[in-house]
Amino acid sequence: MRNVFSTNALAWARHHLYSVAVAAALGLGLAAASPVLISAARAADSDAPKKKKAPATTDSGTTTSKKSERKAKKPEDTVAKAGGGNSSAKKRASSLPFNTVFVGIDRFNEVIAKARAGRWASLPLHERIAKVGYEICGTPYVNYTLEIDDHIEAPSVNMNAMDCWTFFEITLGIARLIKDKDGQVITPQDLLREVERDRYRNGVCNGSYLSRLHYLEEWYYENERRGLITNPTQKLGGVRIYRKAKEMTVLWKSYRYLRANPQLVGPMGELEAMVSQIPTYHIPKENVAKIEKQIRTGDVIGITTKYDGSCCSHVGLAYRDERGVLRFMHASKNHKRVLVDVRLSDYLATFKSHAGIIVGRPIDAPPLSAPLPPTTTTQAAPLSPAASASIPTAPPASAP
Repeated sequence: MRNVFSTNALAWARHHLYSVAVAAALGLGLAAASPVLISAARAADSDAPKKKKAPATTDSGTTTSKKSERKAKKPEDTVAKAGGGNSSAKKRASSLPFNTVFVGIDRFNEVIAKARAGRWASLPLHERIAKVGYEICGTPYVNYTLEIDDHIEAPSVNMNAMDCWTFFEITLGIARLIKDKDGQVITPQDLLREVERDRYRNGVCNGSYLSRLHYLEEWYYENERRGLITNPTQKLGGVRIYRKAKEMTVLWKSYRYLRANPQLVGPMGELEAMVSQIPTYHIPKENVAKIEKQIRTGDVIGITTKYDGSCCSHVGLAYRDERGVLRFMHASKNHKRVLVDVRLSDYLATFKSHAGIIVGRPIDAPPLSAPLPPTTTTQAAPLSPAASASIPTAPPASAP
């Protein structure tokens, strides 16, 4: 058995190797950066238990099956050559029609008006999240609402139809804006920028599909690294979970952008290899009932899966009702809408494929008019000139 020092050293090494690998991949080219770094991370993680492979279907609509599995191409081009990480792509993203990137302006204005009338800006963030999420309940569930174009990736919002990922990030974005722009006009563009900060690596969409955080385990890692959430999972009794991220490359034909740009399947596989090295903890579902009192309303609840493909198969928000019962608020494929569902621990017991939960606790972030806090060199390597040029002066789950 390894001693505590060795365990902590390995955990630090995995964090460091992942951060440097992703930054190097985006700045220097995946093919050149990843092999040594990934091999080192895998060596540090060689004690990981082997995992079972089996099909999984959950409330999010995510499926992983051996029959549909395909081997991803070995990447020979860098992300830049594949169309990722260049400023021209970012310029093209801004040319998408506004009614493509933002749907449901009337519904958005209704939510903002209700927040103003109820003075939600005076509430702490977790209560604002609960208020906004509850107000959004009833919105129809539609999968793949993030796939808005064949070639251009851009921050987008659809207030009229949501999947599990867009529900929680839209809710969080509006909840932050209510306070950050209290007394000011809140526009759809404001929400798009909040979504960009949450949804994309380093908080920036550069016009490439590869700049998006496609896996929740990376969303938790990235948003914690940038000071947007805390992750109390380990303190709540979380244990390591080992999963290989591969859903995007195995089921690449399910994703509009990858179907239209198959040359990105290889680079996506390189990113998946890096995501697979993120040290991830979850609370096994048989232990969730014991710690529900320590989960706060508004926490982002990632539902982990028993099977390979990704760590998480679904996501939603914690919601404590008037009786003090911690329930699961989410966009549900089975119910075909956003709703406040049953008690969280009871929800987990509904699906055999559910393994447990990851807990992310959003915190008040600097308003987007303020710069993001600096990142230390142990957290990320310098970006490429093209990527750096695409970062605006002011500052987010696989997520099908």
